Amino acid sequence: MKLTEEQYLESCNDNAGYCRLCDDITECSGIEPDAEAYTCPVCDASELMGVELALLMGWLDLGT
Repeated sequence: MKLTEEQYLESCNDNAGYCRLCDDITECSGIEPDAEAYTCPVCDASELMGVELALLMGWLDLGT
């Protein structure tokens, strides 16, 4: 998923999560930056992770 730096920083500040199955940033907050295998509130799969970890693992791309 491609994000602007502003979108990424906003997601970090909101403690949002990234779901690999939905390929989307969740609107729920309280996801730890290093979270892995949390249950996604949208698709109910255990593919939710912290946005910081998603960036480090290459699931997120900070583009212009």
